[in-house]
Amino acid sequence: MRERKDQNEAKLETRLRVRDRVDQLGLMDFDLCADQSRSNRLLEILSQLPDHFVDDLDARLAREILPERVMIEKFAADHSITAAETRLLAGLLESVSVSEHAEAFGISINTARTHMRRLLEKTGARNQTDLVLKVFAVNKSGGH
Repeated sequence: MRERKDQNEAKLETRLRVRDRVDQLGLMDFDLCADQSRSNRLLEILSQLPDHFVDDLDARLAREILPERVMIEKFAADHSITAAETRLLAGLLESVSVSEHAEAFGISINTARTHMRRLLEKTGARNQTDLVLKVFAVNKSGGH
């Protein structure tokens, strides 16, 4: 009985990881973290797929996560940056403006500006350019 429960928990963890990777890679036209109903729907769909398919999808998505993304996530963790702020930061590194980011993720420009302000506060950056330079400086030095 306990072994079956452990297997079910492992299957759920894999499906949650796939959902998170789909969101992390921006494979949807919306923010899964902000839209709980769509997040739940994706989990429901994943629960209907065979385990071997979900495992393979998990492995494929893991390979798609770029080292740059890992660098962004480390920077975000080091500065207590939220998932929404991290998505904006990733966009800034790809030369996406705050307003373009807001439109792409279906959030208001004011929300995106709040995320930007918090990014600057948390990192001590003076402006967007300084923020981007800080991210790349951390990557070069391998630390803070």
